[in-house]
Amino acid sequence: MIYAIARIDKSSRARLSWIQSFAASFGIVPKPIYGHIALCPVEEADIAAHKAALEGAALIIVDVEKVDVLENTLAVAAMLAESKLNDIRKALRVEDPWVPHIELFRDSLVNPSWVCMAMKEMFQPFTATVDRIEFVRDTGRGFEILDAVDLT
Repeated sequence: MIYAIARIDKSSRARLSWIQSFAASFGIVPKPIYGHIALCPVEEADIAAHKAALEGAALIIVDVEKVDVLENTLAVAAMLAESKLNDIRKALRVEDPWVPHIELFRDSLVNPSWVCMAMKEMFQPFTATVDRIEFVRDTGRGFEILDAVDLT
């Protein structure tokens, strides 16, 4: 499966990695943070058309509001459904509701609520910049970037 993802800036990724590091005291070794917001699945054959639709798109500012748990096993940094991210999703022909988030860790053997409580104590809301839209394949060991559009 191919996905369109919104990548956040380097300093925001570092900030989230620091928050993620609090999971270590619970014996969790999370994957490094790639710092992305999954936008939607796409067909590989449509990537060129999607790139064309996104050409000239501006940088997007998102407010990372909180650390939370989704699906009982996933700890995330969550944000409001930003209108500019929705504009990107519309350009990719997707309009269903969603919860924009950045995965911090997933562990089915650990209750993420306890870990999130520790993370919440140190978390302060911040603003991140989405600087690139990537079209990626999840390889199970990371992402293979097939193509990308840098936002200006």
